[in-house]
Amino acid sequence: MKSLVVLLGGCIVCKQAFASPWLETSDPFVRSDLAALSDSGRVNSPTNHFPMLWSMLDSSISQFNVLSSSLNSEYSHLRYRYQAAQLERGNRKFAVIVNSEPLVNNAFGRESNDHWGAYASYEMLKPHYAFRLTTGYSDDGEDRDIRWQDSYLALNTGGWVFSIGTLPRWWGQGWQHNLVLNTHESVPEISLSYTSENNWLGVWSLETLVSDVDDIYQYQWSSRLISKPFSILEYGLTYHQWLKPIDDSDYLDEQVTFDAKLSLPSVCDFYHSVYVEVASDLRASQLGALLFGWSGFIPFDKYSFRLVIERQQGRDDDLHVLTDMKLFNDKFMRNSYLVEDGWSVSGYVQLANDHQIEATYQEQTQYQQQGKELYQVSYRLPALSGRLTFGVDREQSESSQTNYWSNYEFRF
Repeated sequence: MKSLVVLLGGCIVCKQAFASPWLETSDPFVRSDLAALSDSGRVNSPTNHFPMLWSMLDSSISQFNVLSSSLNSEYSHLRYRYQAAQLERGNRKFAVIVNSEPLVNNAFGRESNDHWGAYASYEMLKPHYAFRLTTGYSDDGEDRDIRWQDSYLALNTGGWVFSIGTLPRWWGQGWQHNLVLNTHESVPEISLSYTSENNWLGVWSLETLVSDVDDIYQYQWSSRLISKPFSILEYGLTYHQWLKPIDDSDYLDEQVTFDAKLSLPSVCDFYHSVYVEVASDLRASQLGALLFGWSGFIPFDKYSFRLVIERQQGRDDDLHVLTDMKLFNDKFMRNSYLVEDGWSVSGYVQLANDHQIEATYQEQTQYQQQGKELYQVSYRLPALSGRLTFGVDREQSESSQTNYWSNYEFRF
């Protein structure tokens, strides 16, 4: 079997080899299934770090035969992805996307915000390395060019994984907001991670990466520890530093974030949890921003529904140093640290025929900007031997905009 073998140290040993080493950031419905299994106590690894190594889920997936019938569909969805990775199914992809008026959308799993584009990728895996080459031609609203986003090369030995590429990342517990790391439009980066398990930390992983943001700061260095010491608790601790400022302006240089999720007792197959993210500039005397949320999931027959409610607050006196930080601009890093006050409610519905519906309402006020409201609805369905997604986004502020968009993806 052609695969990338990722062996974890300590008590975790991968008995299988993997074609795709990661569960990536592209699908909020797969994340919803994973979160339900985690909140039910059947996943022993943290789920607050994407891309997530499939090998972190290996021991949990091998024990899913003890599942109650209420989560069989969620297990089947995740196991299908897991087996597709093992057997290298769908490692070639073709996709097209069209947006009428692209709007900034920072949510987990958001499709590309290019005005239009066509993309193709090829992935190959061997026992100790894997790579994916993705190329495309698109209009991002500013220029038309050939893109190389979503490409990578990964090497492994034991619990160590080294990678270089342009993979999108999402670190943290939020769904519509993110205070930790959200490289929605991926940037070039080098990463090194190690994963293991012990009695104190449970399943844990440490990753450090350097990103070429190529703006006010030339490089960003980020290090993150994630751990799940108990079946109901997981957390992450992250440190960011921005290197080689182009000028001497008073920009943020260092930031520390903490995120955690506590799974609450289930009630009649209703699985839910609360979570929090906090972030602050190291020079600030008080907390810079706070995000807290609640997420609940209920399966019924072959259908499921997830509801997510989030609230974010920031301190005005700690935000002025961030005004010009390109970390938070619309093109590269889509961290929501600049949101002074905001909240959102979102729903994710999975139907028995593999149709999926996502709907979101959001209000937010960013630093030195007027408040705005966002309405977003999307629908996914199998079509033309692939997956078709179409949606509508509307932003209401001083100047309202409506974006109609569609995306088609074919894997073979």
